[in-house]
Amino acid sequence: MAVSKAPARRRVSADTRPTKPSQICLQIIRSLHDPGKKQFAVKVLSAGCGPEFDALCRRITAKKGRVVVEWIILLRDIQVRYSRHKATQQLTSAKNSDVKNNFFTACCFVGLHILPDLTNSSAAGLLDRTPEQWAQLLYQKSGLREADPDPDPDVDLGFHKISLLRRLFQCVGGDRDAHQLNFDRTLSASQNLAIIADIFSIHIPSTPLRFARFDDQKVFDALSQCEACKGTELDIAALKRQVLRGDMPIGVSSDFPDFAYDIEWSIVESAIFM
Repeated sequence: MAVSKAPARRRVSADTRPTKPSQICLQIIRSLHDPGKKQFAVKVLSAGCGPEFDALCRRITAKKGRVVVEWIILLRDIQVRYSRHKATQQLTSAKNSDVKNNFFTACCFVGLHILPDLTNSSAAGLLDRTPEQWAQLLYQKSGLREADPDPDPDVDLGFHKISLLRRLFQCVGGDRDAHQLNFDRTLSASQNLAIIADIFSIHIPSTPLRFARFDDQKVFDALSQCEACKGTELDIAALKRQVLRGDMPIGVSSDFPDFAYDIEWSIVESAIFM
């Protein structure tokens, strides 16, 4: 009687085995630094693969590459996306829409307080920016476009810029991200205002930079003409209080002497919360 043979066990090729998330993540991170693959990697990370994947990217990425990853996460949270021709906003809910619009209003608010005069051409240019132009500007500053070099050769400065924007985002109701609050506390409030001016492409005067030179009504009147502020209701006094109480390292209370703007923030911060 013939004995039938057991079917041969099928071998699984190494090429057909499931790819581990860490391997996929590593391939994406490497692609960020390959001009031919950069845009695909940016799109994948911008789409969002969940907090666990974000944490994995952060864990396996070298410090210099982390700046790029953090820019992607920040812009994703602000709801800024990039197409080949322009930056756009893709909204997932009414709440996200309100927070994003309030963020661009807050950008105008801070930008106006960097200027020495609310009636000059720099102020007019700031107020004429639309939400789309703000989105495009931030994407340009991030260095995420195909032809863009890495945004900051100084990695610590790159983290600091992201931290300033994240904290401003939080001030208007945006999500907190502890990974993006790595301020360089050796910098002064005046230096931080200069950094924000650079991010926002604002020409700064040679005079020392100070925050909140103008009364609330003048700022409110200016913002009422702002393209990015249409349809938003932002409490100017409340935002001003948040900045001056130490939520952002760019301004100090009028109770402090003027030279406090030129002292490293760690010392000023200690005095604020004493």
